[in-house]
Order: sequence, then C-alpha cells, then structure tokens
Amino acid sequence: MAAASTKKKSPPRADTRWFRITEKILYTYPTLDAAIQAQKTLSISMDQNQLPSCTAKYGDLSGSPSTGEKLTEPESWADKRLKNSSRIDARIKILQARKDAVDGALARLDEDSRQLVELWYFADWARQKKPGNRAVWKELGISRNTFGRRRAVVVEEVARWLGELVTVDMVGE
Repeated sequence: MAAASTKKKSPPRADTRWFRITEKILYTYPTLDAAIQAQKTLSISMDQNQLPSCTAKYGDLSGSPSTGEKLTEPESWADKRLKNSSRIDARIKILQARKDAVDGALARLDEDSRQLVELWYFADWARQKKPGNRAVWKELGISRNTFGRRRAVVVEEVARWLGELVTVDMVGE
C-alpha cells in the first residue's frame, strides 16, 4: 500500500498561459484609469456632434425614411455613430469590470503579497526590459529564489480570483 504523499506543492511554472495572462493584467492595471478616461472622452466627443447628425432627406414626407434596401447618406452616418458609440460604451464597461476585478483581487491579498505586487508590477521599474535589474527582492528583504516562489504563488492566487485559472480543487473533482 502506498503511503499518502506529503510532498510540498511546487509553485506554478511561469510559462503557463494563465500565468502570462495574469501577469499581463497586473502589468496593465496601472494604466486602466487612463484608458477608461480616454474612452469616456471619446464617447463625450461623439455625443457632441463630431459626426454629422442624422437628418434624413425625404422625397415624400409621408413615407418612411428608408426602404431598408440602401441607407441614405445621413442614415449611414447615423448608423456609424450608433455603432461606434456602442463599441466605445462596451469598451468602457470591459475596462471598468477588469479594474474592479483586479481591485477586488488586490484587496484579498495580505500586506506582504500586496507589497510584492505593487513593487514588481506597478512601480516605475516594472517598465524596464531586464527583470534581473529589478532588485525587488532586496527591497522586500528576501532572497531572489524566495521572491520567485512568492511571486508565483501570488500570481496563482490573483489568477484564481480573476477566473483565469480553474483548478481541479475548484471544480470539485
């Protein structure tokens, strides 16, 4: 009979798809407020008649504005405005939902994990190309190997909370 394994669970590998997706979400998090504001500004400019209005021309005022076969030029502009406005509103909702989800995940982290995320993903040096130059582990007072393990565990937790990672224990199998 085989004894139950007491082997420690190793940290997740950084080359898995969910890991990379979660890191991308964390790296882009600081830019979400600016992206939301830019989309709102674009939406406002669309509302302030930056495109021609939808004034249709009719040959017979008692008839319908269009037969549906082909849109008139003003109807075409109105249609473009409506589609663009809908796309912008959808982008705003997606960006806001992403920001709210990351905010919620960050709120669930303990203080040490939150500090790791803020230093590694949100600080100015996160934009540097060479991760070896980022001495975050020194700032946290831990070894580089310990930092790597903690970072992997934190990203896995955030991924679970964001729904990027579905594990067997979450499904109940």
